[in-house]
Amino acid sequence: MKERPYTEFYARFLGGFSLTFGEQKLYVNVSPRITRMQILLILLKAGDQGIHRKDLLNLIRPDEQDWKKRLNNFHQQIHLLRKELGRSKFPEGNYIVSKESKYYFTRDYQVMTDTGQLDQLIDQVRAGHLDEAAVQELYESYCRLYTGEFLPMLQGEEWVTTESAYYQNWFSYCLNGLCEILRQQGHYEKLLEFCTAASQIHPYDEWQAVQIECLMALNRYKEAMQLYEQANELFYQDLGVGSFGQVMEKYQSAGYQLHNTSRILAGLKDELMEKGEVKGAYCCGYPNFLDVYHVITRMGERFHIKSLVLICSLEEVSEDSQMTSGQIEPIMEQLSQVITEQLRTGDVYTRYSQNQFLVLLVGATAADGSAIVSRLEQKWQEIPHDLGVALHFEMYETEESQFEVCENGKSRNVCYPYH
Repeated sequence: MKERPYTEFYARFLGGFSLTFGEQKLYVNVSPRITRMQILLILLKAGDQGIHRKDLLNLIRPDEQDWKKRLNNFHQQIHLLRKELGRSKFPEGNYIVSKESKYYFTRDYQVMTDTGQLDQLIDQVRAGHLDEAAVQELYESYCRLYTGEFLPMLQGEEWVTTESAYYQNWFSYCLNGLCEILRQQGHYEKLLEFCTAASQIHPYDEWQAVQIECLMALNRYKEAMQLYEQANELFYQDLGVGSFGQVMEKYQSAGYQLHNTSRILAGLKDELMEKGEVKGAYCCGYPNFLDVYHVITRMGERFHIKSLVLICSLEEVSEDSQMTSGQIEPIMEQLSQVITEQLRTGDVYTRYSQNQFLVLLVGATAADGSAIVSRLEQKWQEIPHDLGVALHFEMYETEESQFEVCENGKSRNVCYPYH
């Protein structure tokens, strides 16, 4: 791939827009959504090849049926664009040039673009007849040059959406091909580098699954677990996906394999152990709380374990008091500490909203719930507060009371004792 020269125009479209001439950055003081600015962007992308007038009109005025009206509007926009460029600090020359039914940004200087460089790589991939080393080089070059969505500030414009999907699809194709090659070579560090960059550009395209594979293959289990937790939170909050585990399951069914299994198993026991002193209730993110809740309720059905869900809410005493987030956060931290200290190590809780915690009291009865509420209230009253807030509780049982019939015909309650 030719190194970028510094004696010409260079336009960057991926991940944002910028235009330079040599080392000087150029600006046009027009909103990118204005028609004449979009004409400029299309001409810059077309580069030295230019674009036919008919194609240009179809891109900027796709819904206009009256050809004469469309053409008049186009000429007006071209006139305004030339005036705009005349006011900008562009090098001397002719701009927005028409020649033989084609339009060019300029014929006086060469125009290079990041998308043009990717187009060259795509042409080479399509041509085929390359050995694996050459294919790998093309894939790596594409993945390094691709820096984000095409003109992200214009998402929603039809021509932009088409271009963005085109380059993103080729990015996925090249990176998937590169994954296969680097796996076979055992180059997981390099694969991790590419997939980490891909996750930052397109966080919802599930490249985190490949990152986790690489980290596991490199025996970096703690980082793999941290990444899983982060992905779990991201997919739940932004996409409403219950668990990133669903993504991992799909990835596994598509051919995911753990490598160096013996080494993974050797370190697995230590990685699964909870670090530090195990004391008080277990705090976790809401998606993980849901997973724990589902497991406990399933166990409740099988072993007749009764559990309680406790909702702890901080509420303002009067309607006049309006707490800011900066004021409520320290109080919520204090409440979190109280919950941790006053509950068992087998209980689980999570932050549910700005002013609420959810607590799962495993194996607890209604009487146990009343006792723990009293204990929490008593401990809470020992902490001084002057912001006009009160602590409120609500609770419900996860399952109705159930008993197991023994062989002697007598029934016994088999729920695990809370105290």
